Amino acid sequence: MNRIDSLTSALSTYLERRNTPYAVMINGKWGVGKTHYMLNTLVSTCSGYSFHYLSLYGLTSVKDIEERLGSQMNSMAPESANRQVVCLDDLERWHGNIDHCFSYVNHLVEHLNYKCILAGNLDEISSESMLAFSRAQEKVIRHVYHFNPPIEEILKISLSLVEPLNKTSQRFLRSLVKSNQIVLQ
Repeated sequence: MNRIDSLTSALSTYLERRNTPYAVMINGKWGVGKTHYMLNTLVSTCSGYSFHYLSLYGLTSVKDIEERLGSQMNSMAPESANRQVVCLDDLERWHGNIDHCFSYVNHLVEHLNYKCILAGNLDEISSESMLAFSRAQEKVIRHVYHFNPPIEEILKISLSLVEPLNKTSQRFLRSLVKSNQIVLQ
């Protein structure tokens, strides 16, 4: 079983469990395909769930999250709560009080019985936020899965997102290669 299949299996187990008053997290460097994985592989593999994706980039309050998730969350029947998955991406790019963000995640999983998958790059989180993250691991975030796919998978995903002959795409691919410290021969 490859790394992505192992992660999908672990997340599928999390989603299938009935009593999970906690969130899980996918941690990985920028540009390795965490968002692509959540929006494509996870959603297609875990059918029967309603996925609600939101990037936390630039958000500063719980109200921002609720406004962005909007009516898709409000229209759910209470009995279907355990089939709802909230994916909160870009944790390191949250601009508000990180404790408020974790409190909201706790509300989702403990009080509303939603499943919650966080994603981000913990190497880029501030030291103050990292302390809050450590506290959240005691109660809110039970497992942190490291997303580190093989380079072939990263390149496959990257190439599917860009037009290789376009100059902007070429700059993107160069930055991706550089940020993942890949030496091309």
